[in-house]
Amino acid sequence: MKKIVLIFVLNFLLVGNSVANQKKQFIIFVTIVKHGLYETVVLEKQPYPDLPYAAYEEMSTVRHMRTTDTIKGEIGVAFGLSYVLHETPQNPSMDGERLITIKTVVIYPKPGILDLENNKIHAQSITYRDVPINAEVYEGYYLGSDQDIVEGEWIFQLWYQDDQLAEKRFQVMKGK
Repeated sequence: MKKIVLIFVLNFLLVGNSVANQKKQFIIFVTIVKHGLYETVVLEKQPYPDLPYAAYEEMSTVRHMRTTDTIKGEIGVAFGLSYVLHETPQNPSMDGERLITIKTVVIYPKPGILDLENNKIHAQSITYRDVPINAEVYEGYYLGSDQDIVEGEWIFQLWYQDDQLAEKRFQVMKGK
């Protein structure tokens, strides 16, 4: 009986160790390749009730206009960052096919963004997106109304599961 228990315990430890190693077979990391002002064209809007603007916009066209950390807050301005998601060890046969769910958190300066439709103030927005490995991806914010123009430090964070992969800060100032 002791032999069977010992074998069971050894198998349990080996399987547990194997599962732990499987989780660490690859590492996800991000390279921010561009940041600042962008010109964008909306392809479609997806409802997202927890955002101050109630929709997440997929872009058909994204063009980097200028690298800057300081944003002139005016209606019609789009700003953010472009990044490439990497995986190591690399598996080139999976480039563009393997999708990783990335959480984007945008933290707004105080007092936050006023959602007029729901009479609510948002301190941050959180979205999830399936991102392909080794492809450039844009995450940004379009200042579409006066309520969007909140002066101060805006923080964009990219997360994979519980790990923060990148952070970019912008200083938004009222335009004139």
